[in-house]
This record gives sequence, structure tokens and C-alpha cells, in this order.
Amino acid sequence: MLVLNNHCQICEHHDHCHKQAVEDDNLSLLSGINEAQIVRLNGKGIFTVNQLSYTFRLRKKPKRARHSSPAHHFSLRALALRETKVFVHGSPAATYPPGPRIYLDIEGTPQSQSYYLIGVITSHDGHEGRATFWSDTSSEPDQLRMFGDFLDHLAQYPVYSLLHFGKYEPTALRRIRVRMTEPYKRQIDEALARSIDILRVIGSCIYFPTYSNSLKEIARFLGYRWSGPLVSGLNLKTVVWRDRWLTDHDPFPKAMLVQYNYEGCTALKGVAEFIEKIVAAGCSDASQDRHGVHVASTSTLGTEKNEWQWYGPTDYALEDFRTINRLAYFDYQRDRVFARSQRKYIRSLGKQKRVSIKPNKTITLRAAKCPVCHSRNIEALTRASHDIIDLKFMSAGNKRWITRFKSWRYRCDHCGNRFVLISFQRCRKIPKYGRGVISWCIYQLLVGGQNINRIHRSLLDLFGLRLPNAAVYLFKGGAGEYFKTGYEKILKDLLRGKLLHIDETTISLQKDKGYVWVLASTDSVYFFYRTSREGSFRLAARWLWKA
Repeated sequence: MLVLNNHCQICEHHDHCHKQAVEDDNLSLLSGINEAQIVRLNGKGIFTVNQLSYTFRLRKKPKRARHSSPAHHFSLRALALRETKVFVHGSPAATYPPGPRIYLDIEGTPQSQSYYLIGVITSHDGHEGRATFWSDTSSEPDQLRMFGDFLDHLAQYPVYSLLHFGKYEPTALRRIRVRMTEPYKRQIDEALARSIDILRVIGSCIYFPTYSNSLKEIARFLGYRWSGPLVSGLNLKTVVWRDRWLTDHDPFPKAMLVQYNYEGCTALKGVAEFIEKIVAAGCSDASQDRHGVHVASTSTLGTEKNEWQWYGPTDYALEDFRTINRLAYFDYQRDRVFARSQRKYIRSLGKQKRVSIKPNKTITLRAAKCPVCHSRNIEALTRASHDIIDLKFMSAGNKRWITRFKSWRYRCDHCGNRFVLISFQRCRKIPKYGRGVISWCIYQLLVGGQNINRIHRSLLDLFGLRLPNAAVYLFKGGAGEYFKTGYEKILKDLLRGKLLHIDETTISLQKDKGYVWVLASTDSVYFFYRTSREGSFRLAARWLWKA
């Protein structure tokens, strides 16, 4: 499987692989998508950028959603490529402060982390100025001199906005700041405070019909061109030109670098002004820029004709889909939709009648005499029973097993005493659900990983047992009480031992997070929950103090 990555631009086979990816409409052409995401899309039957473009759906943001950075939608970028439109998703913040705008582009050598060229274009009140600052050598004093000239240029503007594309320029200013004098440090801090990252403005809100958000791709779409050879991402030609200058001080490579930098500043200016215009226009409907660029908002996608319709005939992408749907077995209308055919009709789907389950074993308890006067002249009044619901585990399978204890309430004709057999009273103290049912529920909950609703459903489907909603929760509490003695004994044995391993892991809860601690020796393991990491230190102190 062909997957393009960040190292392809320095590979000798870059052109061949990129050409093959374009012919195949490969998903890895989209910058930022990783191999795991590509495999996940392939598992859904999506192998090309064109196929991915049909999967974008506008989602409604929940009212109680937390404020977080918006996600990047590769499907929306694919849609922009397919329709050759600029889509505005959400509300991008593209308001620039009043005053002069200075568009900044810095060139440097990545290997040595040195900088040799700073280019700016200043735009104010319809006038445009250009300035270039050059470093003849790679020495530190020469670089400091170049940045000092740039900061002196900024000092002539009391108020300004410094626009750049990406993190390269702010990173360069922060790196050079530690080697500058104190007045220049304050100027750099002021410049960073007034800087505006155009790439961050684009972010996940503006989707150009390009494979990435690089300045060169976006500018080329808007009609800007570079006179020199253009390579995506890192321009390797500029490194060659800089080496030629350092070797023989040939004026040609310097002129090419200055021209390349100026064209980058011009492209940055054009992209920034384009974004400002489309954001100011609002883009509530599809519009067209003066350069012929179509701009649309994602809010209009849900109203287009190619979206799913609630009523009326369905428009299928392929005629074969219509045939398949017509021949498919479809009984939703009969089973799920109720239509009254007569006025006095009682719907059968209501409260279900309680079904009595036949017991597998019946134990009858009868009284022989009165427990007070020991008279045998007693009379049976009303019947009383107690059922114990359980499961039997056998080699051939599992079986529902219900044991019914049956007795009566008695009255003595001699002394008038009313009583119930003591043996039957003891039977009534036996829990209604046996250990087999409890073990089955706990096993499905802990080992099987089923939730409470599925456990109730499986008991009803497999054994015909309809348990109350809170039964499984009570089973958990009962199992905890049953094993509490053994649980405490394991802890005592661990603390008495000579070897103790302690570790913790974080678990996510609904509104908070906690920590599950584990204490282990060679033959015992003990788990417990705490809200912080302080839980095991007391146990460790007790163990060390004992030693």
C-alpha cells in the first residue's frame, strides 16, 4: 500500500511516488492523515479522496459541549477538492487590528538553525513598502546585526500588526531573543504580542481545495506564482543557493533568494486579504470572488438537493440501488408503525401480563400440632409460599431451577393461637435469588463485559427470568459483602510478607478521574480504589514499619 509521509520530499523517488498517488487518488495525498486513519477508512470501503468527499455530514454541536479546539475534517477537504470550492466551516476569527500591516517571511538553514534573510512588506493606507535584511555570513554577530536592523525597522511604527504564516517566524524571534540586548528583547516581546498567525486563522475553519494548508499550495490556488522551482514544504533549492553564496559570494543566488522571499511575502499578503474578505462577507450563501474563486459555507450543505430527503421518492446514486431496495424484505412499517383501523381498538403493546413460572421442585411443610398448647386440633387458614430462583450448572449446559417452599397459616381450635411454622419462617429468610443466578450475573458483568441491560436481556432470553431493574446492583453489593473477609485477609497477608510490589493506573470516570492501586506479592494480588495517588503510601509505610 502506497502511503506518502513527511520524508518523501527528500527522497529521490518523490516524483514517481507522488505521480502514482495522484493517479490513484490516494488518501495519503491529504496532509496530516496518518496510516492508522487510512486503514480505518479502507475498512469502511473508502480508498480514494473522491470517495472520502461524499462522507462529510454537517453535525450539530451539542449545547453542553466543552470548549475545545475544532477537529479537522479530511472529508470536507476532499469535498473542497472535488468541487473546487473554498468552504468556510464555523466562525473563523480573521479581524486584524487597525494600523500598518507588516507581512513577515524569514529564511534560514535548518541544519545549522541559522537565519540569513528577513523580508517584509508593509501595507498602510493604500501604500505598500518593501524591505529586505540580509546576513552575508553564518556567524552569530552577523545574524544579530540583521535582526537588529529588522527591529529598528519595526520601531518606526508606533502601532502595527505583524502577520506571518506558521510557527517558523515566532520560533526564530524567540531563539534570537536570548542573544539580543535588553532593548531589543523588549521589542521582540512587543512584536510577538502583535503577531498574527494566518495558518492558525485558517485552522479547521477554512478549507481550500488543496491537499494541505501550506502557503505555497494555497497561494498557487489563488493565482500566485514563484519564479523559481517550487517544492512542497521545504524548498531544497534555497539551501543550494545559500551554499553557493557562502562559497563564492555569487550575486545570482542572492538575487534569487531575495526574489523568492519577496514572492513569499506577496503570497502571504494575498492569502491574508482573501481570508479577510470572505470572513467579512459572511458566506451565508455560495459566492464568487473577483478572481473566480467559489466560496461557500458548510451551513448550506444540508439544504442541497443531494442530501437525504425526509419525504418523497429517493434519488439513488446508482439505478442498481433502486432495484436492490425494491426487492429487499422490508417489514418496519408492519412491526414498528401502528395505525388504528377502528375507533374502539385497544393496542396490545402495553403492560405485559405477569407469567407464573412452574417450579422444578416443591417442598411442602405441614404443622402437626400447636407450638403453644401442643394440641393437634389445628386448622389451616391461608396458603403461603416462597420461591428460590436459581441456576443449575451441569456438564451438558445450564438450567433454570426454581424451588418452591409451600406451607399454611394455622389457627389452634383449643387455645386460639395463630401461627406459621418455624421451619417455613427460616425458609423465608433464604434470599429469593440463589448463588447460581448471582454468579452468572457477576461473571457476565466482570468477565463478559456486558452492561446491566444486556444481563437482564440474556436472563430473559436464555432462562425466561425477568429480574427487577435493581437486582444486579444488589447482587454486586451482596458479592462484595460475601468476599469482604477474604479481601481483608489478602491485605493482611501481603503486609505480613517480605516482598511487596505497588503500582497504580488512572481510570476515567463520568465527571472526574481516579486511581486503581495494586499491591502484589509472589502469590497474592490486592486491588483498591483511591481518588489520588496518596492511597498506597500509608500501606507502604505500614509494611516498611513492620519490617
